[in-house]
Amino acid sequence: MAPRANPPINNCKLTLGSAVKLPKARSMAPLRTTGCCRSTEGDGSFRWPKPTNFDGSRPGASEARDREANEMTSATDGLSERIARMEAREEIRDLVVRYGMAVDDRDIDAVAALFTEDAVFRHGDGAVVNEGRSAIVDFYTDRLSSFGATYHYPNSHLVELDANRAGHASGIVNAHAELGIEGRTFVTGLRYFDQYRHDGGQWRFAERSVAMVYYMDMAELVDGGLTEADRKRYFGQISSAELPESLDTWKKFFAELS
Repeated sequence: MAPRANPPINNCKLTLGSAVKLPKARSMAPLRTTGCCRSTEGDGSFRWPKPTNFDGSRPGASEARDREANEMTSATDGLSERIARMEAREEIRDLVVRYGMAVDDRDIDAVAALFTEDAVFRHGDGAVVNEGRSAIVDFYTDRLSSFGATYHYPNSHLVELDANRAGHASGIVNAHAELGIEGRTFVTGLRYFDQYRHDGGQWRFAERSVAMVYYMDMAELVDGGLTEADRKRYFGQISSAELPESLDTWKKFFAELS
C-alpha cells in the first residue's frame, strides 16, 4: 500500500528544495499594569506595580486624605487663633493711644468710654484711688480743668493676653507726658500697670495704676533732676518717686554691689 501524502501546512505548498513559509504570528499588546514598573532611577530594572483597589484608588488613600484634611483643619484653626491674638493686641494698643488723645483733647465722653463700668484708676502712691467709671470721669474733669495744654505719649507697650480667661489681658506701658500748669511746663516719666477686659464689643481699661519715675518742672529735670531720690515735685510738694527704687531687681542690683 502506498503511503498517504501529508496535507499542506496552512495551505502552503511544500516542494522539494523550497523553504517553508510560515504565517506571521500576530503581535500581542503589552501587558498593562497599574503604576510604573520601571525603575525611576533609569537602570531598567523591574518594579512591581503598586496595588490598587477595585475603584482604582490606592489602599489607605482615604485614610491619608482624612489625615491631611485633619492636619489642614488644625493648621487653619491655629492660624485663626494667632490672627485673633494679633488683632486683640493691636486693639489694646489702640486703646492706650486713644486714652492719651482723649485726655489731651479734653474729650471726657471718650475718656469714659475707655473704662469699664466697674473700672479702677489709682496712683501708685495711693494718693488717688477712683472706683467706677463715674468717679474716674469726675477725677479727670476736675484735674484737667486746671491744666493748660497737655501731651501724653506712650513709648512702649507690653501686652499679655490671659490664656485662661477669654477677653482678659494685662499690660505695662512706659510713657511720658508734658503738662502746662499755671504758667509752668511740667514733664513726667511714668509707667502704667493695666488690666484690660473685652466689654461691650471693645477692649477697655478694667484697672489702670500709674507709678511715677519723675514728675517735675522741665527746668528742674534739665538741672539734674533725675539724680535725686525725691523726683516728684509739684509746687512745693516734694516726695520720692515710686520707680525704680521700689523694684526688687533694683534693690538686688545695688545690694550685690555693696
